[in-house]
Amino acid sequence: NTVVPNPYMDEIFHIPQAQRYCEGNYHEWDPKLTTPPGFIGLYVVFWKLLVCLHPFQDKKTRAFSAFVLSSFPVGWFYNFLYYTDSGSTFFVLLAYLLALKRQFWLSAMVSGVGVFFRQTNIGW
Repeated sequence: NTVVPNPYMDEIFHIPQAQRYCEGNYHEWDPKLTTPPGFIGLYVVFWKLLVCLHPFQDKKTRAFSAFVLSSFPVGWFYNFLYYTDSGSTFFVLLAYLLALKRQFWLSAMVSGVGVFFRQTNIGW
């Protein structure tokens, strides 16, 4: 804060939006923010991935594991700042889940959405 005391880059949009949410104002949205807040779909994708990858895991362990994975500290932090990291992770993992289920065309379409959501997803 002493080196850069003023908001820079896109913080001028993110900080007021976070403050509105902290005040309980969930109906006002800054149109300059293009990322939806807190992508809760990650939990569901993690749950379904765990079903595919560990079919004999009990439900309580699976629920806990999905929660832990979806609340990974780096991802958790970005959920509340409205960055594209959460959505990016969601689309990559959903495409992977669909590929595991052998729904290749749908996986390819979701991957395409993922690339438009965040261009660095092309690496995945």
